[in-house]
Amino acid sequence: MTFRSCFASIMLAVAAFVGAAPASAADPSADTEALIRSAQTLITRLDATGAKGTPPTFSNGDAALVRTAYNADVVRAMPLDLDKVSRACIAVGNSIVAYVNFADRSATGAADRAAASEAKLSELQNEIIAGSIAANLCVQKGFRAVAGAVAAMTPAQRANLGEPLAQMRDGAALTIASSLGSATAPNISLANRTKLLAAVLEDLRFSADSFTPADRRSLRDKVVAVIPDLPPSLAKQARDIAAVLAGTGCNLLCQAAS
Repeated sequence: MTFRSCFASIMLAVAAFVGAAPASAADPSADTEALIRSAQTLITRLDATGAKGTPPTFSNGDAALVRTAYNADVVRAMPLDLDKVSRACIAVGNSIVAYVNFADRSATGAADRAAASEAKLSELQNEIIAGSIAANLCVQKGFRAVAGAVAAMTPAQRANLGEPLAQMRDGAALTIASSLGSATAPNISLANRTKLLAAVLEDLRFSADSFTPADRRSLRDKVVAVIPDLPPSLAKQARDIAAVLAGTGCNLLCQAAS
């Protein structure tokens, strides 16, 4: 998954109209920059790790690096600044890709390369799920940052946002759908799947109203489809997600799509 396509075009469209976002009482900008640096360092480390090397994990000397790169509380507190949100979420998304690429490299020479890569991903599930949780929270944060910028525009300026907003919703839907798919994976622990669906629900409590009615129906259909494959506790979470998606709210970003 990459956040670049999610944010790049929308940033170009609104950049000329963005004012300073209101800061919180405790400005978390420094924490945001630390997250960005850590995620970028994580990418560099992973890209440099050979097939038989040891990647950064929560259980080795790079634990602090991984925790900082995937700190969900920092994502939640991130200022609603398009540049910061974009850089942070792109770095998080690309670091997840770097983990997947490492798993593929580690399977070099295996008789069943696909199975070997999948086994390595299973070993790295704590790190990848932590990144995926941050990525889901990025969906909400991205929509909130863009909503603030769009609110400052004139109707004529908003008229040019249809395609960029569609790209952003597509990227967000892909992140959510990927997380739903992970929730059905038996090789991922129940605890990790529980945390991931909780992040999807937290994300959608705000971002659902940014999707068009057709997008919401499509996402809800995906949720409903996986419920029979989930254990009872996860099925309840999925039903809660489906209930949010069944709503009819349509905020400014949704309205700008029409």
